[in-house]
Amino acid sequence: MSVGDFAMLSWAPALLGRRFHLAPEAIGLTLGTPLVIAAALSSFGGGAISDRFALRRGPSGRLLLAGCSAVVALPFALVALAGTANQVIGAVALWTLFSTVAGIAGMTSNQEIVPNRARGLAASFIAFGNIMLGLGGGATLTGFLTDHLFGDPLAVGTSLTLVILPAGLVAILLFFVAARAARRIAASVEPL
Repeated sequence: MSVGDFAMLSWAPALLGRRFHLAPEAIGLTLGTPLVIAAALSSFGGGAISDRFALRRGPSGRLLLAGCSAVVALPFALVALAGTANQVIGAVALWTLFSTVAGIAGMTSNQEIVPNRARGLAASFIAFGNIMLGLGGGATLTGFLTDHLFGDPLAVGTSLTLVILPAGLVAILLFFVAARAARRIAASVEPL
């Protein structure tokens, strides 16, 4: 999901400026406010919802929540279809809301699944993947497609959609595969 996060946050301002002619100060206010609200709601609410899923289903519940949140986030990657600046702003804010819930649920499941002795290493792999794939891939590939595939700065919305959709589909698949594996592992462990 970090591919979409970094791509959206890096390129949505350019989309709003290039395609919908918003001035930088207008972009900061109109995009920043919904993003702050979405991030705050999803950070606190995502943690609480993740805990409830874990109570009911164990670690696989958190991963199931992550996968479901990613499924809900995915349609908001279709910013190429947006006809107004408000549609782009809404899509980015809703992507952020659901992607953050997915990220929180996925990261906290790590603390339950990975043995104590390897949690730091596992967390570092997650951080490395988020930065390398998210920032290195999402933001960079969007610019590359805009410049070299389309050769048109107005195609940034199309580039965003083409980068985020496949990455989001892979994330969804991985969350559900991990949830199934966690469920299988939990079922094979005998209670004490």
